[in-house]
Amino acid sequence: MLVSDKEIGIDELLPLYYTRQVAENTFGFAKSSLNLLPLRVHSVETLRGYAFLSYLALLLSVEFQLNLRGLCSLQDALSAGHNQFCEVFGDDDVIPLEPSKQIKKIYSKLNLCGS
Repeated sequence: MLVSDKEIGIDELLPLYYTRQVAENTFGFAKSSLNLLPLRVHSVETLRGYAFLSYLALLLSVEFQLNLRGLCSLQDALSAGHNQFCEVFGDDDVIPLEPSKQIKKIYSKLNLCGS
């Protein structure tokens, strides 16, 4: 049920209800998929920043899961990517090593460089 102290037209009620439902579903998904934890913050800016970064992470994870469908899970892709190494020469020169066959497939599915 939606409760408001403002007068709302009947034609506006259903869109408002669905907007609330989308927000609840998004936070539910974020809590379960991204392990969103209760926050102990001291400012509204910190809360907004954390919520924004969590939302971006949620969007990226959903996009990656959709693109990886049929190849591997997001967790498998992250585990494989964890083994991608590089050589560092000085402060500014970084050369990634040749990716494995599995990582090349993941890069290709995600349209990332190195495919």
